Amino acid sequence: MRGNLSAGLYGDPVYGNSYMQFVTFDANGPVAEGILTYSQSSHLLSANFSDQTKLYSDIFLKGAKWAKLPFSEADIKADPNYRSMMLSE
Repeated sequence: MRGNLSAGLYGDPVYGNSYMQFVTFDANGPVAEGILTYSQSSHLLSANFSDQTKLYSDIFLKGAKWAKLPFSEADIKADPNYRSMMLSE
């Protein structure tokens, strides 16, 4: 998952996994975890420019935890950034 090296920085990835997810089950139902390996933003000045890439590295090099993904409606609505929009034609 590496781009070409230029001026000491790696460019856009040219191969590798871009999104990984797995789902397991516990007594309460599905447990979803995953990661967007290339991060959430491609803008160099964004706080999300390398967030997921670092997490991806930490998972495999330091044993960090995968990102928990909201699975149930209650999990999704518990997100402080949750909002609902009704669309119609």
